[in-house]
Amino acid sequence: MKQKISDKSMERPNVLLLIMDTARLDVVQSGIRAGQFPSLRRIADEGVLFEKAISNAPWTLPSHSSIFSGEQPSSHLTYIKNKEFSPSGRPLAKVLQDSGYETVGYSNNFWITPELGFDDGFDEFYLPWTLSPRGYNLTEILDGGSVRDKFRTLFEKLDSNAPFTLGNLLYGIYLSQTSRYDDGAKRTTKILKQKIQNSGSAPFFIFANYMEPHLPYHPPDEYYTEELQKYEESEVLSVNQDPWEYVAEAVQMDDQDFDILRELYRSEIRYLDAKIGEVLDTLENESSLDETMVIIAGDHGEHIGENEFMDHQYSLSEYLIQVPLLVRYPERFPENETVSSLVELRDIYPTILNASVGKKWQSQEPDSVSRKGLSTALEAGREYAVSEYLEPQPQIEDLRARVSDVQTDMSRFDRALRSIRTPESKFIESSDDDEWFFEFSGGRKPLEDESARQELRSLMENLPPLVRSPDTADADLSESTEDRLSDLGYI
Repeated sequence: MKQKISDKSMERPNVLLLIMDTARLDVVQSGIRAGQFPSLRRIADEGVLFEKAISNAPWTLPSHSSIFSGEQPSSHLTYIKNKEFSPSGRPLAKVLQDSGYETVGYSNNFWITPELGFDDGFDEFYLPWTLSPRGYNLTEILDGGSVRDKFRTLFEKLDSNAPFTLGNLLYGIYLSQTSRYDDGAKRTTKILKQKIQNSGSAPFFIFANYMEPHLPYHPPDEYYTEELQKYEESEVLSVNQDPWEYVAEAVQMDDQDFDILRELYRSEIRYLDAKIGEVLDTLENESSLDETMVIIAGDHGEHIGENEFMDHQYSLSEYLIQVPLLVRYPERFPENETVSSLVELRDIYPTILNASVGKKWQSQEPDSVSRKGLSTALEAGREYAVSEYLEPQPQIEDLRARVSDVQTDMSRFDRALRSIRTPESKFIESSDDDEWFFEFSGGRKPLEDESARQELRSLMENLPPLVRSPDTADADLSESTEDRLSDLGYI
């Protein structure tokens, strides 16, 4: 094994935070047990799997904001498209950067970008449609204005970064022609490996959002599961992958359609697992694995036909909010342990900072920021976990506009939701005064006991009132970003 000379202290570990966008717990956990995901199985064997990790929101923008801020969506308020990420306290990367960490971010999701404020604290922040973090974003030139205006803006930007700007433009053209079977995992992994291999004496914080297994599902053929290979190619290629056509009942789907989608989804995770394995191997080859806190999590889950839904909106079901969360760091976490205590994804924030800068950070952040690191859950987790869905996304009027033939009442989704999950039960309230109660003994079923219901209501009363956003005006997003988000089904 290669021996790397480094003055990094075990008291200041490297941090590698990998987000598997849209990964739900049941599929990941069953795949780990079945040996389908060997890299994730390795982390589970060498670290901790939290099997009751709850996302603070069911979709990307507010969930990542909670991870980066330690706050609930109702505190950081980054959950609609007119709100940039600007938490009450300091973003995770900023605290680490101020403490001397080298900070690198890579996002394949169009919500998690500098355009929405997520680069604060990162020395470098990469996007999948650019070749270099330097250079001007040419999409702003190409989006609008006359040809003369475009050329005028282009020449204004011909500064010392001009070669990087041109490179990004050419790369964007190339990528649009060659990325049919990859949502960025190949290039993301290549850059992460290079950053690990070329890291300096300071500890690093590397964050990456991998878009696999987000819709649309199109894994490389060699990662198809055995079950998927039983279907005709035409059946796989023709299955509907537009969630809103299905939710609006404009398209009918049967059990075989969803069986195919579930296997495509699992196949995408197989591909992602292989790429994660390359990153872990690089850490090991650089003799940095035990010096690195490795955290792998889903930011939210996915409906694949359950509850008559596809995608991850308009609901706070367990399929969306119960996510995989794995941690490997021998200095603080034991090997091969499954923890059933409740934790929230925003607990990643204090977990990283307690290990990297000590608890001194806590006196500088507001009370809304989580102080409950994941290591405390080894003995006792949270009394309850909270998830919030404070504004429909896509907006209902946008959804009606994009669906060819709406066949159902979409207004029932036009509301905010909040859930409280205890180890035994769950309560969901809505802004239009609906309530749902569930218990988990012997499987998920309605909670009938009125005293248990009242206990959940009392917990909910400790939280701020559930209200819709007062302002849902569009953000000043570039046209290209809106197009990309629309392609993903968001707006």
